[in-house]
This record gives sequence, structure tokens and C-alpha cells, in this order.
Amino acid sequence: DWEQERWVERGRGLVGADLRSSASLCTRKMPRKKSMDTGTPDDAGGSSGAGGSSATGGGTSGSGTAPAAAFYANNVPEGWIVFAQADKEGVVRTVFIAPTKKKLKTLEELQAFVAKHPAIAQPEGELAVGAVVEAEMQDEPSGAVEWISGTVLKFNAKGGTIKVQFRIENTTEKGEWSETYKVADKGKEWRWPLLSLDRLYACAEEATETC
Repeated sequence: DWEQERWVERGRGLVGADLRSSASLCTRKMPRKKSMDTGTPDDAGGSSGAGGSSATGGGTSGSGTAPAAAFYANNVPEGWIVFAQADKEGVVRTVFIAPTKKKLKTLEELQAFVAKHPAIAQPEGELAVGAVVEAEMQDEPSGAVEWISGTVLKFNAKGGTIKVQFRIENTTEKGEWSETYKVADKGKEWRWPLLSLDRLYACAEEATETC
């Protein structure tokens, strides 16, 4: 029951960002084939961890035409599924399935859903050695405040502190250091990473390219 309109337009940025590009992200006209693999995303039971793999089954649609295989993306955010599938016209479409099992067919639906679910936009992790968190810091050259990703080196549950190691390496700066934060300062000095829509867009591109 595919919609006959373009589902996803490519956007950039993190949760809540405006769309800034009109380039097609997840639709592509493919050559018609005489025969196609069977199976549907709903009953295929494919795994999001099997990038480039297709899910097939023996079912057919009401018209007697078997739907194409669904191709799943690799390296999706935890709990998410991203797959691409060609419709009967040969147009490849990509779908995002959230941790709540909600199926999102457009970028607008994806952004609206994430904006309405803070726990999904910024999922809580478990404080332990190796956990990835972000800390607020000021960039010396520009003076801008930004959130930098780091890895927890030590977690003092009794003392209520975490020691976080940071590493930056780019064309303008390079460095490695550690900082200690109070667990109680979550949301002020440190936070759990925000869900990156860019990462989901990349997964959509991967699934579409594979399909």
C-alpha cells in the first residue's frame, strides 16, 4: 500500500533541526524486472544488524504479484530499523521503524516523532566504564559553546562522580584530556548523547543504495 508520492527528502542536522535540502534521499526509480524476490517488511522478520541483506518470504499480494525484498541498513541507532524496498512501479522507498515499533514513512514524520518523544531523542544510557556521554565546553578559537563526546573512564557510584576522557583530532586542533563531573549535574555539565538524525539519514542512503 505504498503512497504514490516522494516519501523522504534529505535533511541535515540533529533533532528538531529544520530541513535544509530538497535532494531526494530515499526514493529511486529502478528498472522493471520480470521477476522479483518475495517477502514484505512486515512479515519478513529481517534484522537491522544485517546490512545489505534482504528479507524474503513466500507470500504474495492480493493482486498475485510478489513484493520485492526488503534491504536492511547496518549500524543503525539502538532499537531502530531502517530498510528499503522497491514498490511495484520499481520505485525504491525507505522506511524507519522506531524503538516503539512505529513505522515512519517520511522525514517529516521522523522529525515530528522524535520531537514528541524526549526519551527517544535523548535515550538514557547506563553509567559505567566505556559509556559515551557529552560535556558542554567552550571552543577557545571561536568562543562558541558546544557539546563534546567523551568516554567514561571511571564511575564512582558512592561518590556520585564520573571521570570522562575526551579526544579531539581535526584539521585545526588535536588533544586528549579528562574531566570529572558530578552525576547530579546531568543536563547541566554533561548529558547523554542526542539521537542524530544524520545517522538515520545515512542508514536510509545505505539501504537505498543496496536495494
